[in-house]
Amino acid sequence: MCKWALYCVCDGHGGRSAAKFMEDNLAKEMAKRLPDQCPPPLFTEGWQAWGSKVREAVVDTFLQLDKEFEAQGSAQQGSSTAARLQLLKQKSTKSGCTASVALVCGHLLTVANIGDSEAFLDTGRKYIVEMTKSHKIDINIGEQERLRAAGRQVTQLGVDLFRPAEEGEKGVGPLRVWPSGLAVSRSVGDFDCGSEVTAAPHVRQVEIPLAGARLILASDGVWDHITGKQACKTARKSRIHEVPEVLIRLVETKSNHGGLTDDTSVLVVDMLPNSRVDFKDVTKKLRSPLHAFKRFVQLKEAVRPELLADYDGVEKKEQVEAAKVAYGKATTFDLDARQRSISEEEDDSQDLFVLGSNHKPDTPPGLTPGSNVSKIILNPDALAQSKSL
Repeated sequence: MCKWALYCVCDGHGGRSAAKFMEDNLAKEMAKRLPDQCPPPLFTEGWQAWGSKVREAVVDTFLQLDKEFEAQGSAQQGSSTAARLQLLKQKSTKSGCTASVALVCGHLLTVANIGDSEAFLDTGRKYIVEMTKSHKIDINIGEQERLRAAGRQVTQLGVDLFRPAEEGEKGVGPLRVWPSGLAVSRSVGDFDCGSEVTAAPHVRQVEIPLAGARLILASDGVWDHITGKQACKTARKSRIHEVPEVLIRLVETKSNHGGLTDDTSVLVVDMLPNSRVDFKDVTKKLRSPLHAFKRFVQLKEAVRPELLADYDGVEKKEQVEAAKVAYGKATTFDLDARQRSISEEEDDSQDLFVLGSNHKPDTPPGLTPGSNVSKIILNPDALAQSKSL
């Protein structure tokens, strides 16, 4: 039986009930669906089927949790139509939660997300992999089109901050979906927003480099101020237990408000071979002059990590609702054409490239520290260790 490690950042809004529900139920629901066997070697006959089964388990878990959270609220209010209408007026129906979930099994890292909590994988060289796809409506053109095609209004706040901006009116803030005025297009809960605001996650999978890697997951309070490139570059200089505090301090310096104005969580996971005790040691070796000279002599380029799968769970949700057809295969692709940087800042040693990145501007808002650090030894018999700061 293969051992799984699960890490998650949830960011609630409209009350804490949705986030608390995710905290209480995510792990046990996911455990019901994940395969027991370890992943086959990459690109062998059983690999695609195994990877697809993991993606299916993740998408099913998110959709099921959303249904159960809605049913829980309905049970508390009664099942009649009148009671359901009353439920929509209650605060519980307005509670929602974004999430980024990371699963590690053997050499495979799977990350699923809804909303604007994001995750970046640092390989220690010049490549960073964006493991999530932001569902902030303001920056995700595809989500804007999906919502409008479903008949939903997508616009900014009106000047009085209580309604959608009217045609020709100069709006305030980011684009939102109406009714409700939510700024993200995917979440658990938020039932007052309608079914177009879905809990179907975006799922990406990547092979963990043999030399090790560091995963940084954080809520939007971090990514509203700094890019994934900035976070990974800064984190390389610190040991794992120091990174959350370092990143929160960095965000404070970037804030226009001089401090933290949004609740914020940072979670850092080091995935390492047995010979390494911290990802800082990995980057120190990989970026040392001696290592660079060896690569030059051997005429080797830095290995570019490949995104093994990039799957949008909305496809399955639509399939199930429309025809209940079989789960579709994830898209796999060559990342050459997708390589681009999301920041033009100078790197002290060499350029960093964000693979699979979503184009988004560097814009600010703020926080209240909450952080976790974890270390995984890349050994099937080793247990994940974690602690909270």
